[in-house]
Amino acid sequence: MAKFKWSSQKNKEAQEELMSYMDDYIQDLMIEEGMSEADAFEKAKASFAVENPDNPLLDKSAKWMQYLEPNIEEAIGLYYAAFMFIGLTLGALLGVILQMVVLKESIGLLFFITTGIGLMMGLAFGMLKNAKIRLNSTK
Repeated sequence: MAKFKWSSQKNKEAQEELMSYMDDYIQDLMIEEGMSEADAFEKAKASFAVENPDNPLLDKSAKWMQYLEPNIEEAIGLYYAAFMFIGLTLGALLGVILQMVVLKESIGLLFFITTGIGLMMGLAFGMLKNAKIRLNSTK
């Protein structure tokens, strides 16, 4: 890290890269070797401290360590899927109704437009739920 101090952008990129490596390494230790989070962090800290023992990213309370538990990440994915399916279904239903009432056809351009809008709205609601879960988990 010392060789990047002259450029804050390069320093930030190097820190982000190190955080990514450490996070992946800790996750691998927890999954593959069945270590607890604390033990995996200590092993990663020992491995990464060889080059720079004073690195602030190796602190136990470092902000990058505040990732979500696997069950919360799975719940976020399920929310995305549920909201997208709900939006897709409501958009398709509204599209069929509007297509039949307005244009007297069963499937047409209006159907595809409302289905796409419903899908996008479902994605938007999934993103809102994701943001809410992440904000609540950092408190």
